[in-house]
Parts: sequence; C-alpha cells; structure tokens
Amino acid sequence: MLSSLDETVIQHGAAFNLGLHKYRGDCFSPNGHKYIREFNCESVPQTMYRVGGVIMTKEKVFISHENRILIKYTLVDAHSPTVLQFRPFLAFRNANELCVENYVLDQRYEEVANGISCCLYQGYPRLYMQFNKAPQFIFDPHWYKGIEYIKDQERGYPYQEDLYVPGYFELPIKKGESIIFSAGTIEAKPRSFARTYNEELANRHMCRSSFFNCLKNSAQQFYFKTKRGHYLLAGYPWFGVRARDQFIALPGCTLAVGDDKTFEDVMHSSEKALRHFMSSGELDENIGEIDLPDIPLWALWTVYHYAKEKGVEIIGHHETGGNIPNYERQMDHAMQWYTEHGIHILKTGYAGAFPNGLSHHGQYGVNHYQKVVEAAARHKMTVDAHEPIKDTGIRRTWPNMMTREGARGMEWNAWSEGNPPSHHVMLPFTRLLSGPMDYTPGTFDILFLQTKDSPRRRKWNDQDKGNSRVNTTLAKQLANWVILYSPLQMASDMIEHYEGHPAFQFFRDFDPDCDESKALAGEPGEFVAIVRKAKGNYFLGAATNEKPRTLEIKLDFLEPGKQYKAVIYADGENADWKSNPTDYRITEQTVTSENAAGMDIGN
Repeated sequence: MLSSLDETVIQHGAAFNLGLHKYRGDCFSPNGHKYIREFNCESVPQTMYRVGGVIMTKEKVFISHENRILIKYTLVDAHSPTVLQFRPFLAFRNANELCVENYVLDQRYEEVANGISCCLYQGYPRLYMQFNKAPQFIFDPHWYKGIEYIKDQERGYPYQEDLYVPGYFELPIKKGESIIFSAGTIEAKPRSFARTYNEELANRHMCRSSFFNCLKNSAQQFYFKTKRGHYLLAGYPWFGVRARDQFIALPGCTLAVGDDKTFEDVMHSSEKALRHFMSSGELDENIGEIDLPDIPLWALWTVYHYAKEKGVEIIGHHETGGNIPNYERQMDHAMQWYTEHGIHILKTGYAGAFPNGLSHHGQYGVNHYQKVVEAAARHKMTVDAHEPIKDTGIRRTWPNMMTREGARGMEWNAWSEGNPPSHHVMLPFTRLLSGPMDYTPGTFDILFLQTKDSPRRRKWNDQDKGNSRVNTTLAKQLANWVILYSPLQMASDMIEHYEGHPAFQFFRDFDPDCDESKALAGEPGEFVAIVRKAKGNYFLGAATNEKPRTLEIKLDFLEPGKQYKAVIYADGENADWKSNPTDYRITEQTVTSENAAGMDIGN
C-alpha cells in the first residue's frame, strides 16, 4: 500500500530531498543518500542526515501485532526555521505484483485526525497516514513512472513499477522536537504515537551488537500474541498463523535464542487448538491449516527439539487398539521415524480386542509381540509393552524388551473402585517374579479431588461407578517406585499435581536402573520391604496392606564404615489410606550399617 515516503528539508525556501529512487537508464533521483552521515541498527534502524546546518535523525519501527509502521524524525540541530515535507509513494498491490499507471485508480481521500486516508482500488483496506501533530496536506497527484528495483532485476523478476503520489504533507519542526508519522490500515490516535513508539522500542532491548543478537531480534518479530494465546506468524503479518510453519519455525525462533518461555506459551496454545480439532473436527480461528495430515508429526518434531534442548528423552507411544494388521503394516516405518528424531524408547498398547476373536495370550499374540521386539531391536529401540503377553524370559535373548505391564496397573484405579492395598504387596511375590513390571505408580491426587468433576473426564466402562480412587497413601505411591521394580518408571499423575510439591523430589532423585536388589522382609499380600542400590545410592521401600504395622529393618546392606544421609518419605501422623491419604512427612537423619530403621507403615 505505502511503498515509500520521501522526506524533504526546507530552509529559506530551499528544498533538500532526502529520498532516493532508481529509474530507467540508471537514473537516480533524488540523490538524498549524499546527506546521510550515519546509520546504525542497534535497536531499530536509525539514519542521521546532515543538510547544511540541519542535523536530523530518522528511526523506523513496525508495530507488533498491527499492520502499522511508525517513523520518527528528530531535529537534532538547526540554525533557522525548518519545515519538513513528506511525499507518500503508493502502490496498493499484492506483495508479488507490480503497479502500472492506470485510470481506475480512485484519487479521492478523506481527512482524518492529523492526516488523510485513502483507498486506491476496490477490495483493499483503507490506508491511514497520520502525524502526531497537525500537518497541511496539499493535493497534488502525480504518477512516478519506471521506478526500478535492483534486487528483483538481479533475480530475474519483473522490476519496473509506476507509483502514485497523491500530494504531500508539510509541517514545521523545531530544534529538539520529534515528529512521528504513522501509516496503517486502521485509524490511530495521534496522541498515542509517542507512547506506542516507546513501548515498541522497549520490547527491542537487545542491541544488534552481534550476529546472535540480530537473530534474536529477527526471531522476536514473528511473535504474535492475542487474547486467545501466543503464536508465530508465518512471515509478514498478513500471512497470519499457519500450523506447519509455526511448528517448523518454533524451535529456531525460541529455543535457539534462549527463549524457552515463548516456546512453552506457543506450544500451549497449539496443543489446545490441536486437541480441539482432533476431538471435534472444528478448525481453529487463529491457527490456519491445522487440518493438514502431517501436522501431528510436525508437532511431535517440535516437542522433540524442546526435549533435546532440556536434556530429556521422549518416549513414543504406539496404541494399536488391538488392530494388529494395521499396526504391523506401519510398524517399521514408524520406528524408523522415531529413531531419526532421537526417540529410542517405545511404549506399545493393545487396549482392544484382537481381530477375529484371537487372544492376547494365544499363538497369534505371541508371534506379534515377538515381531515387535525384533523390529525394535533392528531400530535400536527399547520396548515397554502394555496389555502384553506374560513375561517368559525373552529379555535374555532380546534385552531391548525393557519392561511391560502384564497385571492390574495404576490405570485400573481410573475406572473402578481401585486395586486394594494388598495388591501392591502381592505383586512382588507373583507377577514380578517373571520380570520387571511397568505399574506406573506415583499418583498424588489420591482421591481424584482435582479431576473427578472435570468436564474432560469420560466414563471408560461399566465398572466406573463414580467412586474411583487410588487405595494407598501418598507415601506408598513413592515406596511403590522401589517395590514394583521397573528400569523405566513413569510418574502417572497430571503435571499440575506435581508442580511445587515437595514429595516430587523423590522422583527426581530415584534411579530405576538399579545394580543390586535385596528383599529385606515380607509376606505375600501382607507387607514387603525391598532395597535397591544404584550407582552408590540406596533406595529402600516398604509397604503394607490394609493393616498398619511397624517394621524393624536392619541397615546392614550399607557399606560398613560409612555414614549416609537418609532422606525419609513416610506417612504422616494422621495419615489414613481411606480418609487422609495425602498426609506425609519428609525427614532426614544420618545412618550407618550398624543402625536399624523402625518403620511405621499404613497408619
């Protein structure tokens, strides 16, 4: 719409045009470049001009989240009255097209606050050209023909254009005064120009003193914030937000310049939009093209880069729903895609019936699970299988078979009265004898107080009678990470239930990849105490069934002659697995191999 703005300094009736255009035949006019004395772009582009005794600076900023530019002119020095003249060159065209002189152009304009507005062609928005102080506008329409663009010419594109000038603005300027010109698609309040300019400048505090800082400033120009969320523009503001472009550009525009917060804000908005589309089929009003079939892959690709930045590894989840033929057709390709993107742990799921009434534990299921383990080994992936065939020692031949479910795990609590307290102290004597079990303990919202009334909660089956809960104390959830052995442990609650929770520190400190394990005490279905050693640290877990009891555990498994700091997570004095399950305490004490630990469990 606005192609350029030519400035002219007028003193004593003499005009000095600061503009510069190239016309046919290598003709440059006017030659305003000869008045340039300095240029820098440490925060915003700034040009300093000197015309005789006049020294003037010009600064430009595009306003974030608006189709508007502000140009600030400051008269640094002048020894006589000075007038500025501004001549706008208008195009009103698509960014990839060029304009030629024509007779359909609408020369009409309207006066607005401290300026004018116009619309040269039907179908375009109005252009508002305003100043922070009232100018005089002189209507003097002309076409300037044959303006050439050198870079377009170098690339073999059309490069000659005719531009329309409706007239010019004039207004006086005093030494030390600043005049701000605004051009945008909506009318603005002139009194706000200075404030808007300063706010925009404050957001660009990073000086362009290095290549990295230049990249950071460039990245921030794509940030786009609305009341609905945070986004990345696909390019120029009028490009809007496009799902694929946003996911591809997000790591480079945020993580690469150390802006993790913006990455998380944009991903939060994207995740909400993607979930809504996948559940309802409704498109998002802010993120375009979210319905393209490759968008979930780009979303995962983006999350992978975030995990890599944080030193975290992603676990991939293949939920087959029991549709084995469909999964086997895609299995190798899916695993290859995972490993190419740094994902080396695969969780599989079979929450559904196998085809033709075949059993998970029949020969068909056995053959399929074998195919998965072998395919994962080819792609150097480990497997965590849920709804699996029972463990039969296959890990000795295929050590990438890391862990599996294979008994009632934590998820059973989500749609039933829950596993009884005796269940967790029976598993070490039964299911766990055959190998590791991915029970997924670690829920802190024991009574589902934060989720039971959530509109997102869905009834899974007829066993869900609205009384679902976890039948343990919070301390037992921690102990189960030690008791129910798996070299891969998952904190199964929602992230927001862990935020700021002191007991979550245990998960940070625990090492599931243990070197030694020892059963210290126990009776099937009654109680159990197990200690595991990992890289010089010891982790002791003890739990009981419905009955409270006290265990006296000797610490003679510790290395003699050494002192150890014991961090103890235990049931609180008022803890009760039925009525007060979240009461817990954390204490510390110094121990040696000569000590014994008295444990009150299951209060």
